[in-house]
Amino acid sequence: MASGKNQHAMYNGSKHSPVPSQEYTHELHGKMCKKIAQLTKVIYSLNLKIDEYEVNILTLKESHQNEIDLISNQTKEKVLQYENMLEEEKNLRLQIQTLEEALEKNNVIKEQSLADLVLYKKQSEERELKTQCEQAERMAALSKEMLSMKTDYENRLQQLTEEADFLRQERASSDQEKSVEKLNEKLKKEIQVLSKEIENQKTQNRKLTEDYTAKTSKLHSNYIKEKENLRKALQQSVTEMIKQLQQKEQEQRKGSQAKELATQQELQQLKEDLEAKELEILEAKQHSHKMKDMVQDLEAQLRQKEEELAESRSIQTNATEELSVAKQRLLKQENEIQKQTEQMKSISCAHKAALTELTELKSQIDQQQQKPTRKSTGSKRDSGDIVNSKQYSREHSVPRQHKEDISKTKRQKETETKHLKEQLVKSREDLAKNHAAEIKSIQTSMEGEKRRLQKDHEMHIEELKKKNEYEIKQLVEERDALYAKLQDSICKQNKAFLQQCESSSSVNTENGSLSTELRNPEEKRCECDCHSYQASSSEISREVSENASGQKEENSQIPLKKLVSKLEKFEKEMSRLEQENAVLRGSVELLSKEVTLSQQEAMELNEEQTRHQEELKLKQKMELEILRQSHQKEMQAMVSKFSNAQSFLQSKVVALEAELKDIEDKGKKLPRPEDLHVINCLQDKLTDKDQIIKHLLEIQNFTDDMMPITQETHRSQSFSCYPNAGSLTPTLKKKKIGETPTRVISVPNLAAYEKTFSNNITTKNTINPMRNSPSLDHSAKPGYPFRQPAHLLDIIRPNRHSPCNVSSKADTKDQETKRPEWFTKYFSF
Repeated sequence: MASGKNQHAMYNGSKHSPVPSQEYTHELHGKMCKKIAQLTKVIYSLNLKIDEYEVNILTLKESHQNEIDLISNQTKEKVLQYENMLEEEKNLRLQIQTLEEALEKNNVIKEQSLADLVLYKKQSEERELKTQCEQAERMAALSKEMLSMKTDYENRLQQLTEEADFLRQERASSDQEKSVEKLNEKLKKEIQVLSKEIENQKTQNRKLTEDYTAKTSKLHSNYIKEKENLRKALQQSVTEMIKQLQQKEQEQRKGSQAKELATQQELQQLKEDLEAKELEILEAKQHSHKMKDMVQDLEAQLRQKEEELAESRSIQTNATEELSVAKQRLLKQENEIQKQTEQMKSISCAHKAALTELTELKSQIDQQQQKPTRKSTGSKRDSGDIVNSKQYSREHSVPRQHKEDISKTKRQKETETKHLKEQLVKSREDLAKNHAAEIKSIQTSMEGEKRRLQKDHEMHIEELKKKNEYEIKQLVEERDALYAKLQDSICKQNKAFLQQCESSSSVNTENGSLSTELRNPEEKRCECDCHSYQASSSEISREVSENASGQKEENSQIPLKKLVSKLEKFEKEMSRLEQENAVLRGSVELLSKEVTLSQQEAMELNEEQTRHQEELKLKQKMELEILRQSHQKEMQAMVSKFSNAQSFLQSKVVALEAELKDIEDKGKKLPRPEDLHVINCLQDKLTDKDQIIKHLLEIQNFTDDMMPITQETHRSQSFSCYPNAGSLTPTLKKKKIGETPTRVISVPNLAAYEKTFSNNITTKNTINPMRNSPSLDHSAKPGYPFRQPAHLLDIIRPNRHSPCNVSSKADTKDQETKRPEWFTKYFSF
């Protein structure tokens, strides 16, 4: 009875034992709810951060797109400005081309005028040659006539002399008989008459000679005066012409020098303008190339930014995937926690039902069996120790798994963080290298283009210099040739004039010589007393003098007329040349005005281009600085985000580790749902044992009718290892099977065991069925530990192994080896 009371007290203690499990479930449920709320808050905060990141990314995209639009608009405006500049440059080039064409036309006109002058000079020279030839022919004809006259005169003189001789001979051969007196008288008379006539003729001759000499002297003096006047006039006109020509030459030289200086200045200005325009064009081209390079750089930067955005998006997607995976893991954990809580609730309900059933069974067993209380308590202790050992093994195995999972997650996170850091460092290095390489390539290309453009510019300038020098040389040579031709023409004209004067003087001398020659035969005639011949000679001399004077006048008037006509022609040519020079001066003035306007326009364009270049440089610098700052800010933001995410994950890992430690600490004190699952499995086993016990009790009741009362103690002791007063009923087992899905219950060999057991009973009714029990074995030593009852259960149910019990059995073997006293205490009677 005392043992029954103690057993009842123990049952009462077992009744109060599930109360802390209930408290544990409520506390764990509350903590899990708090943790779930914290996790939901964390997930909400992560979602908010993700939304903020998405909003920031969208704002960055919009800002980038706005910047790209601004840059594209600015580039379009700049391109339009440069196109306008190029159009203006084209217009200036067209103006320059028109000016060059006008210059070429003027040059052609100059060449034509020079060719006309050359032709006119040739024609004048030909005319002079013709006139000289005509004068020479006339002089030759006159000389021939004079010679013929001389020959005729000499022939006549010879005939007269011959006649006189013949008369003398006749006179001598005449009759001597005639009287000399008559002849002498006649002769004297005749001689007197002849002498008178001779004297008269002499006087007449003298008068004539005096008149002739007076006339000749007068004519000669007049001729000399006229000649001197003509010479003076010619000399004055020539000196005046020479002075005028020299003055004109000096003026022309001065004008030409001034024109040359002006043309040189204009050419220099044009060269400078062309150089400035070429520089402007080159600068515009360079600026356009720079703008293209800048656009390409901006496009490359945009591509890089897009790539970076894609990388950030990929990182974001990876992060979102990781977050989604973490969310899924958290959701799985939440589901597992909910399942565990539901299992805990179901286990608590099962515990309550089991407790109620245990109280009922205790009351029944107390009524029916008061003696086998000790054995039942031993079996309970055995089952409780098994359950505790399994729980202990589970408690130690689960935290190990958690620790291993945590260590794996830590390692994965560390590897991921290292990989991300390496990727960031590599990306930074690659970006820095790419920027440096791009900058170097741009610098090299710019230097090469500058060198090439400088070379082209120098070559172009040298070509222009050579062309201008060649043109200047041509103009100077043409000017010198014109001056030389004019001087030659003037010299030739002067020489011709002098030759004409000399020819006229030679004609006068010839006339004088002819007059002297004519005078000599007259004296002879006088001596020869040829009156008739003297008269004819005087007439001839008069005719000759008249002819000579007429020829002199005509010869003196012809060169004067020619000189006057030549002077008029020369004046006309000079006026025409002056008109052409005036036209050329006007064209040069127009060209100078146009050049000054083009210079002003070029200066304005240069100023505008310099301003635009400065503005563009400033804008480019500002844009580059803004891009660099934004890039640095983005990199810093990415690094800060990465560091924040890393710190958040580390804090999360630390919090999870702390929670796991808390759970482990609580698990050491309180059972876990996995242990409760093991308890359920053990309770299923206990239900199987209850069925066996019921069957054995029925057999015992049947044998109690057959056996004496003295053997009740042996039977109760023999069956004391089987019953378990705190087990569940079959009806409760069915309910529990429907509630717990993971529990496996199988009793495959129970029916066979019952059949064998019933056969043994029917065949051996007279034999004591409990004689082979270990309690009745007198050969067994009292202090030797008996074999475990679980071994008997394995013999009864060799194939009944659930997947959850395999690990529990393997865990309990180590604990059973460590604690052998448990079996000795139980099986030592």
